[in-house]
Amino acid sequence: MFKLKPILIIGGLLAFFSQWSSAQIKQRKFSLSCQISSLPQSLKSVKIIYYKYYFSTYNTEHAIELDVNVKKGKFNWYPKGMNNLGYIKIIIDSGKFNQFSNVQFLVEPEDNIKMRIGPNGAVFSGHGAEKYQLTYNLSLANYYPKALSGKGLENMFTSRSKVADSILIQQKQYLMSNKGRISKKVYEILKLNALCDNRQKLINEMSNLSAFRTISLHDKFYARLINNHQRIAPGPMIDSNVFLSSNVYTDYLLSKIRYQAFYMSEVDSAHFETYSQRFSYMFHVIRNSYSGELRDKLFITLFNYALPISDSATVYFDKAINLSKTNSRFYRLLIDLKKNSKGSEGFNFNLEDSTGKTFRLSDFRNKVVVLDMYYYGCHPCADLNRAMTPIFEKYANNTQVVFITVNQDDKKNFIAAVKTGLYTHKGSLNLYTNGQKLSHPFIKYYGWYGAPQQMILDKSGKILALNPLRPMLSGDSDHDTASLNPHDPGTLHLIDLIEEGLSAH
Repeated sequence: MFKLKPILIIGGLLAFFSQWSSAQIKQRKFSLSCQISSLPQSLKSVKIIYYKYYFSTYNTEHAIELDVNVKKGKFNWYPKGMNNLGYIKIIIDSGKFNQFSNVQFLVEPEDNIKMRIGPNGAVFSGHGAEKYQLTYNLSLANYYPKALSGKGLENMFTSRSKVADSILIQQKQYLMSNKGRISKKVYEILKLNALCDNRQKLINEMSNLSAFRTISLHDKFYARLINNHQRIAPGPMIDSNVFLSSNVYTDYLLSKIRYQAFYMSEVDSAHFETYSQRFSYMFHVIRNSYSGELRDKLFITLFNYALPISDSATVYFDKAINLSKTNSRFYRLLIDLKKNSKGSEGFNFNLEDSTGKTFRLSDFRNKVVVLDMYYYGCHPCADLNRAMTPIFEKYANNTQVVFITVNQDDKKNFIAAVKTGLYTHKGSLNLYTNGQKLSHPFIKYYGWYGAPQQMILDKSGKILALNPLRPMLSGDSDHDTASLNPHDPGTLHLIDLIEEGLSAH
C-alpha cells in the first residue's frame, strides 16, 4: 500500500493535467496575428474573406469579407462564431504581395496562427500552422513559366503537360513530408485541393491555346482537355465530407462538364448550338451523375458560373431546389441564388447621399438602373469605374438610364472616396449605406461581401443581371496606364443589358 500511494498520486496528477489540457484545447478560439514587412505606408488595412461553405467565390451570404486595420505592419483578427472548417483569403492590396493574396487557407476553429509575411515569402507558427505552411508551399509550387516552348498545338499541349507533371511531383513531396503532422482529414482535403488545382491550372493553360487550333482540330482540342480531367486520382477518401470540404473540387468537376458540352457542340451542333442547349446538357449531367450534397454543391457552382453570362439558367432553379434536400447545407444557397436571378424583384433599398437625402429603388421606376457598389481603397472598383467610361458616355444624355454608386464605408470615407473621382463619374448619383456598412439591409439581402458588385435593373425594378460580365481595361493591369476598350466583351454585354431594359414596355 505504501508503494502504491505515490503511483496513485502521480496518476491523479496526470489525470488532472490531462483533463486541464483537454479543457484548454476545447476553450481555444481562433486567432490570427500577422507581421508584414516592406508594407507601403499608405496601406492602412488588409482584407480578409472568410468562406464558410467551401466555395472559391464569395457572392453568397455564407462568405464574410472584412477590412482589418494594420498598425506598424501588424494586424490581429479574432473572429466570433467560427464553429466549423472553412477557408480564408488575406488580400494585401500591394503588387509585391499578389501571389500571397491569391492563396486560400484551410482554417479550423481552434487555430492560433502567427504569420510573418514579406515580399519573398511567408512563415507560419502556432497551433495549426503546419497546414497553413503546407498550403502556402503547395500554392507557390503551382507556377507556370510565362513562355512555354513548342510549335504546333500538340507540342504546346505536351510542353504544358510536362510542366504540370513536374509541379505535381514537387507538390506530392510537400504533402508526404507533412503526413502525420496534420489530421488525416485535413491531409486528404489539402491533397485533393492540390491535385485539382494542378489539373485545373493545366487545363486553363491548354484552353488558352484555342486560338492555335484549326477547324480540323476542334474535336481533338476538346477531347484533350477532357482527357486531362481523367488523370486526377484522389485515391480513397475518408468520407464524402472530404469532397464537400474542398474549395475547388466542384469547380474542377464543372470545368470537365463544361468542356464536354463544348465538345458535344462540335460533334452535334444541331442539338448544342445555343448556350441554353449546352446549359441544359450540363444540368442533366449533374442531375444524373451525382447525388446528395455533392450534387447540390455542383448545382450552385453551375449557377454561379452561368448566371453572369446567360439567363437561360433561371428556368432550372426550381428543378434544382426540388432535388436538393431541405436539410442540405446548400439548400439555402440555392434559394438565395434564385432570389437574386434575372426577373426577380429588386430590393427596395433606402440609401442616403452626402446631404442626408434618402433615395429608394422605387424612386427610379421607368428608368434602367445601373448600380455599382465599392469601398474606398478598392483598386478593382476604380478599374471598373474607369472601364465603364464608354458606357457612361453612350448614355450621358439618356434620361431613362440612371447610374448609381453605393459606397460601403462610413460617411467620412464615403465623402473622401467621391472627392477622388476614382469610383464615381460626372452624372452618377452617389449614395452610401448610411454608416451601416456591410450590415445594411440592402447588402445583407443580396449576401454581398466585397466589391466591386454590380446590378442592372429594368424599368419595373426587376433584376436584369446581378454581377454580369464586367467591362475590363486593356493592356497593362496598372490602373494609370491601362487603356479603355469600347469593344471589350464585358462592355458590349452591359450595353446589351441596358438596351434590353430600355426596349421593354
